[in-house]
Amino acid sequence: AESLHMSALVEVHSPADIEKIRPIYPALVGINCRNLEDFRIDRLLPVSRRPFINWEAQVVFESGIFSYEDALYTRMHNFQGILVGEAVVRRPGLIPDLIHGVSGTGTRNGSMPPRPWLFWQYVADLVEARGLASDNRSAIRRRPLVKICGIACAEDGMLAARLGADLLGFVFAESPRRASADLVRSLTGLKVLKVAVVVGTVPPEVRSLMEEGLLDAIQFSGDEIPEACFDQAWPYYKAIRPRSADDLVKLDDWRCPRLLLDAWSAQAYGGTGKRLDPALVEAAAGKLSLWLAGGIGPDNVAELIRDHGPELVDLSSSLEKRPGEKDPELMARFFAAIESSCPQKS
Repeated sequence: AESLHMSALVEVHSPADIEKIRPIYPALVGINCRNLEDFRIDRLLPVSRRPFINWEAQVVFESGIFSYEDALYTRMHNFQGILVGEAVVRRPGLIPDLIHGVSGTGTRNGSMPPRPWLFWQYVADLVEARGLASDNRSAIRRRPLVKICGIACAEDGMLAARLGADLLGFVFAESPRRASADLVRSLTGLKVLKVAVVVGTVPPEVRSLMEEGLLDAIQFSGDEIPEACFDQAWPYYKAIRPRSADDLVKLDDWRCPRLLLDAWSAQAYGGTGKRLDPALVEAAAGKLSLWLAGGIGPDNVAELIRDHGPELVDLSSSLEKRPGEKDPELMARFFAAIESSCPQKS
């Protein structure tokens, strides 16, 4: 190609691909988020692979780009361009939005934390380090990421971080586990990601904490629609509560790199202790990397890892003495169960 004065866009998908092309140091590299074996799209995968390209190159994010939000996501993670096909063939009017996204600076209303890339980059790095990438078929016994939710006092947050939590969840919605801005500020020294759990709208106190860099992401746990989430905050992810396999058809409507699957309840949006139907988990596993909540605890997490190989598990009520107060013994038992079921250390 170079002898004919052409530029070659060299496409990769895995770390092994990157090692193959390293000797020639191509100046233009594309990372495809679509697995060409099963055509599954994983928008987090290029972010996890990007650090492997450590020579001077223009790096292009390939596939999975269907909106302004998608294009902005690539910009925030150090991609110099995007490769788009089907989306603009079907909707040529999308082109200005994509151009705006790759040169943009925030959500539609300009809301963006000081380090908007931190959350998904940190998650991607953990996924890569633990061998949890969605195209890694041997990942089923790897230690999943752990989010401890419903943190309502500083002692519980510090204990969770010390035992090995990767994320802490703070509920900013009507709940006996409701957190406060002062609580989040008291835990600034912890080396974990901090997530605000909201229902419907982002409260002003949460927006202020995001702007101060004291929260890393928003978890929307209500009946929000995709557009409403991105218009309010970024980065974010959505917790969904499927009642049947029919609800899984709508997964592609969401633009966030990950979705949290929780058990359906008519009484509450979360923290009910109800377990997800294993058949729904299995059906979802064919569509996305599994982030699971709902009835997970010390007594069943090993079984869950064995049967489904989740990328992340999210716990709250199963570790409590009472709503809003964690039980140190249950917390210790849970992390011991995780370690014993995952002999391959991160």
